[in-house]
Amino acid sequence: MFRPNSVRSQLSWLLLACITLRQGYTQDQQTVAQLTGKIDSELAAILSTSSSAKKQEVSASLLQHVTRLKDQSIMVFGSRKQRLEEKLQELVQSCEEWRSASSDEAARAAAERAQRLWPDIKSLYPKEALQILPPLWSCPMHQELIKTAAGTCPIRGMPLEPIYVTQPQPTQTPIIRAEIVVDSPLEVGKRADLRIRLFFLDNNQPRASL
Repeated sequence: MFRPNSVRSQLSWLLLACITLRQGYTQDQQTVAQLTGKIDSELAAILSTSSSAKKQEVSASLLQHVTRLKDQSIMVFGSRKQRLEEKLQELVQSCEEWRSASSDEAARAAAERAQRLWPDIKSLYPKEALQILPPLWSCPMHQELIKTAAGTCPIRGMPLEPIYVTQPQPTQTPIIRAEIVVDSPLEVGKRADLRIRLFFLDNNQPRASL
């Protein structure tokens, strides 16, 4: 039997749960530097962790932080992004092998493999992303809004983002190339239709365009 009051009550609880989860997410949002710092500590401790319960706890925490770190890879692209994803997957696999190893020797080998992978993973991020900078947060739709803590935009309610997450990395070679596209030769003093095409470069070779 259809009961409007019951359905309305369930929808109210669902909406409340969504709001609560979203608030929890925005308050717990972290930068690349914060996440890598936590993974540093966890990987440094795995060789001295032996109890099954503690392994389970550290492994779950590592997986959570690595997953969030993968979501923060906006400043890595091209072949570096592919290498990053592959190495993060190897790291997760090594940590899982460490957690489920049947012998101390196998656990130690998996832990050491994870520790060797980690510096290579961090090297794929811009150096600026790994530095703990003054915590400033902004709305992607209202960049004039600057806050000193994570939260939501008071205008649209969107989650605030660290304003230095996408800080560019200085490079020796250009990462973007522009090209002017015209339908006919340009003449001085005459109007013309033209388009500007942007190329994203990887090792000085175009990989994508806008």
